Amino acid sequence: MKRRSLLILALGLCTVMTGCSSAKAFKDAVQSAESAVEKQKAVVTSEEVTVTADNADKEATDSAETPSDVAEAGDTSAAEKDGDTLAAAEEGATEKTENVAKALDTSASSEDASKQFEELISGQGSLSFSYYRKNVFKESDFLSYIDGILVKVPADREFTLAELKDEFNEIFNSEDGYYAEGEVSSVRYSYLDCGNDGIPEMSIQMTGPFIEPESDLTLIVKEIEGQLQVVYAYVTWSRSWTEINEYGFISGDGSNGASNHCWDTACVNADGQYLFGYYEEQEYDFDMFAHFKDHDDYDLSKLDGSIMTYSLRLNEYSEDSPAFQYYTYEVYDSESYEPKEVTDLYTDSAYKKVMDCFKEYNIVSMDEYEKIKSDKLTSIGATKEIMSGKNLTYKEITLKGGNSSASEKETEPLVKAPAGSIQREMADMEAQYQDYVNLDWGAMNQHEMNTATEEMFNKWDSELNSLWSRIVESVTPEEKEKLLADQRKWIKYKEEKIKEAGMEAEGGSMQPQLEYGIADALTRQRCYELAEILAKAKGEEFTIPAEVEKSFESDELTLDKVFEKFEGQWIFDIDRGAVIGVESSATCDYAPEGSTWTVWVTGGDTLSDLDVIDYTEDSITFHTKYGTFDAYHQLRFNAKGNVEMAYGTSLDSMDDVLTAH
Repeated sequence: MKRRSLLILALGLCTVMTGCSSAKAFKDAVQSAESAVEKQKAVVTSEEVTVTADNADKEATDSAETPSDVAEAGDTSAAEKDGDTLAAAEEGATEKTENVAKALDTSASSEDASKQFEELISGQGSLSFSYYRKNVFKESDFLSYIDGILVKVPADREFTLAELKDEFNEIFNSEDGYYAEGEVSSVRYSYLDCGNDGIPEMSIQMTGPFIEPESDLTLIVKEIEGQLQVVYAYVTWSRSWTEINEYGFISGDGSNGASNHCWDTACVNADGQYLFGYYEEQEYDFDMFAHFKDHDDYDLSKLDGSIMTYSLRLNEYSEDSPAFQYYTYEVYDSESYEPKEVTDLYTDSAYKKVMDCFKEYNIVSMDEYEKIKSDKLTSIGATKEIMSGKNLTYKEITLKGGNSSASEKETEPLVKAPAGSIQREMADMEAQYQDYVNLDWGAMNQHEMNTATEEMFNKWDSELNSLWSRIVESVTPEEKEKLLADQRKWIKYKEEKIKEAGMEAEGGSMQPQLEYGIADALTRQRCYELAEILAKAKGEEFTIPAEVEKSFESDELTLDKVFEKFEGQWIFDIDRGAVIGVESSATCDYAPEGSTWTVWVTGGDTLSDLDVIDYTEDSITFHTKYGTFDAYHQLRFNAKGNVEMAYGTSLDSMDDVLTAH
């Protein structure tokens, strides 16, 4: 009966703990409960010992066996039984007391951290980079992007958020930095709970030219020995995406080239310690996989399918450690991009014989490979619960001089396209495409333009193959048949358009650019269509951005539309009033007969749409004959958006350039 009372009291203590609404009330209630437990333990100890002795005497009288007989038989006396029960009761009470103490420590730590974070947000508190510099920063001749930034931030100073913003702005505009010019444009914060231990940490994000304009720096901040310390940091930009969830699990993805995709994982635990998970690369181009590796000769020509390789690294990269520890592979159909089931793929197949050419590399089966990844995540505490935490939601912070205030309006979750999602994947591809579009085409010769256009097409073509291989694994057989039929029609259409485009400059140096240009445009659009299909099959949300949709419409360019962009008079010599003029032939006094558009240069040549041999969204190329020699002109926008007129005696030598300002 007394033991039951002790149990009820302990359960009551748990109820008190969950019902406390403040740290003081919680502490008072716990102290009162602890005192009651100790008193009850004393009563139980006194009464239980008396009862035990009485029972022992009674049992000894009633029993025909002597104490030695009992001992020899291995039986346990009533005293021993009740003693064990009492010890268990005392142990339970002690455990409850220890749990109370632990809860009190957590509550106090949580309250202290929350107060310091509130001060940081209000502009009264500060943070330091000393922990990061001592424990996370990696000294190297070739610093990572993030360390290349933070090495410039003094580690022996403490910063309010306003002061930190000013520090970064000074770094951006210094002469020795490689950053784009500009300033921090926004600051925001979110709470998280690394390790899910009940003690809060904070994520501070700043947008600015950390790597490129409007890239994001994330600082994970934890209270350590009374000071807010940056314990981890990363940068997100167009070619690399990283995110951290509410429990400190970190995931990232990116692209190392047209056929190579990569992922990485890590976590920040309850102590604020960064723990690396793994880094993985997927390579569609087998020759690229083999390029920097020692291997025997191999022959892919007799294989029915293509080999897709995976490379795994379980430690952070360093000059002293190998890049990868494990490799595996899969096979997909070279034409339909469907995965192929190969008997004895990893033990006795033609594909294994190819992989055996890489004798010094640890190549395992896919099942072994996946288990290695899973075991590594388990070893760093990345449980299913930790990994499935929600994405962070951020609030804006308005910085005013030395003070700051948090906006009550919550921003949309910063990660609208979570790492690993189809939306994120296509956003990364689109960023690479925009880099391609924004190249300084006016500064390139024809060979360079051909190469750039081919490289961009190869990136979209690799992405299309990747999307297709995943789609055929995710849909029903009936859906697959329909998709295959649609894909074959699209391939036929694409090949026809490529041929038509190339005929405009057949045999000329511009032919590759025209062919790769149309192939690039059509493949990009098809990738978005397939991305929609794959996202739907996986149950993901996916939206084609409005500006991308609009660009698909512009793929159906007409020469009139391009001329309309250039219409006007563009001054290239203000002293002479010299211009590049583009106008409708209907309003031009010296328009060539039969023309629709006329282009003229002060003191120079007159051209028209009748001379056009090629056009793109941002350029028009002309060919005219002057006696026995050919003349080529190109009207175009340069990288700064200025109108240029280039001239040469061949497509490869349009080096004489007038630039309007």
